[in-house]
Amino acid sequence: MPMTLFQEVINQAADMGFSVIDLTPIRGEVFMDKSALDKMQHLDNHPKIKGYKFFTNFVVPSEQTIKELFQLRKLNTLRVSIYGHDEQSFCDLTRGTKKEYHRLVKNLNSLYELYDQNRSFHLELLGRTVPSFSGKWPRSELQEIVLNFEKTHQVVCDGIFLYHDYGGKVTNEDVKSLGLRMTDGSNVYKKGLCSTIFIWASVLEDGRVDACGCNSGIDDSLIVGDIKKKPLSYILSLNNPLYADIIHEQIEGKFRPICKNCTIYHSIYKHGWWKNYNLNQVKALLNR
Repeated sequence: MPMTLFQEVINQAADMGFSVIDLTPIRGEVFMDKSALDKMQHLDNHPKIKGYKFFTNFVVPSEQTIKELFQLRKLNTLRVSIYGHDEQSFCDLTRGTKKEYHRLVKNLNSLYELYDQNRSFHLELLGRTVPSFSGKWPRSELQEIVLNFEKTHQVVCDGIFLYHDYGGKVTNEDVKSLGLRMTDGSNVYKKGLCSTIFIWASVLEDGRVDACGCNSGIDDSLIVGDIKKKPLSYILSLNNPLYADIIHEQIEGKFRPICKNCTIYHSIYKHGWWKNYNLNQVKALLNR
């Protein structure tokens, strides 16, 4: 996303009351954007932004970029997705190269040393490997650095063996050779509005706005506007029929295919780890 458009998105979002920004791209890697650090520094300097966070596979950043992360004032959470547990499983899961694997190990070691000196943000390690992994010896260099984070910094790597199927777009047959299992979102019980359409809207790199960031960009079924044509305050309001239709459909228990097959469903009637609203509160907020 060009810097000028990024700044406009942030200004409009901040004026609406959004204060924490997730920079994770829909697909790809945040550090593939050569202006990623410039955008983070812009958020650092924005008076209405309280913090930001993002996921990264941590293969791309240089050692200098990693050092600069510790100079950012409002970076709340850095989430590192670690694919595989050794060279072979990394290459199998990512279709990456041995060179990229060793780059990841090097970057994690750099992060480990710097985190020992300055814990300026919350760090999460998210392990995504094959179910056949048993943790047996000999340990790989990737396993060793992950264990060092746990022993020294109390950063535990959370393992994930059930995978998000991107609204039914990825099937078990697609990942059968890896021994993976996809979570079937169609089996997730859904009652009431999904709260993510009120707190997780996503602005794509071209300015289009997706009502929900869970499966954003997979198809156009939740696109509710374009920030280059209409202000965000209109796009995410009941005055916008594209957005209002999604809300009214879900009130009636009707979910579009991408939502019906989604595994990341959070009902507004359910008390989760974020603040939830009842229907009257939702209407009041949207009509402000």
